[in-house]
Amino acid sequence: MIKNIIVFFLVFITQIFANAQTGGYMGRKHHFSIDGNFHPAGVYSQLGSNVDKDITFTLRPGYEWILGKSFSLGVDVGFLNYNGGENQASSGSILFMNQSQDNSFVPRYYVSGFDARFKLNLYNYKQKGVIAPLGAHYSLLFAVPVHSTAFSETAIFKTSEIGVGFELGKRSIITGFVTIEYGLSTVYSLGKYSSFTGTSIEEKKYLGYSSSTAAESDYFNMQVFSLYLKIGYLL
Repeated sequence: MIKNIIVFFLVFITQIFANAQTGGYMGRKHHFSIDGNFHPAGVYSQLGSNVDKDITFTLRPGYEWILGKSFSLGVDVGFLNYNGGENQASSGSILFMNQSQDNSFVPRYYVSGFDARFKLNLYNYKQKGVIAPLGAHYSLLFAVPVHSTAFSETAIFKTSEIGVGFELGKRSIITGFVTIEYGLSTVYSLGKYSSFTGTSIEEKKYLGYSSSTAAESDYFNMQVFSLYLKIGYLL
């Protein structure tokens, strides 16, 4: 099944390149942008949370290379950085805390990561009469989130994921070579790889806290559905 999908994708890409013609607004083939994203699922996930983070609105810088009148390749990147939990009031390592501790206690942790989304953008210029990168388009997305959750310098959970999705958008010229675009996107995870740096005792200890997998939930809420507004410039 996977082999057939790969073969179909390669044939599809080859056909696009074979039919490619010169694209780019007034010969400009490089598009740099910054887009603001609204993640509706992030609103729900933050209700009742006392962690200082914002996964409802995010910014993503991006770049697009126009290869023909009907298609282009692009990439954009998002970042996730925040901390939560509380410092241990008593002396000694959290690893050896009294087992009668308050179950509501969550040790201090730090989340950091980024996700890159690679895009194949397809424009229907034959029907609309507007060549890439302007007009309506849809994009096939390949996402790679990489993030870590650290409870100390040595106790760190690391996770890498692979996801696929699509994007629908429409772009136009504001003035000169300045562009504006709006649309929506969705990405779903195909799988992940997780690891832990630290001792097995530490791993068992911190896995008991939901914060050890908070970043995974954050990325799901940010990517499952997003609305975006993008400002760009053509070079």
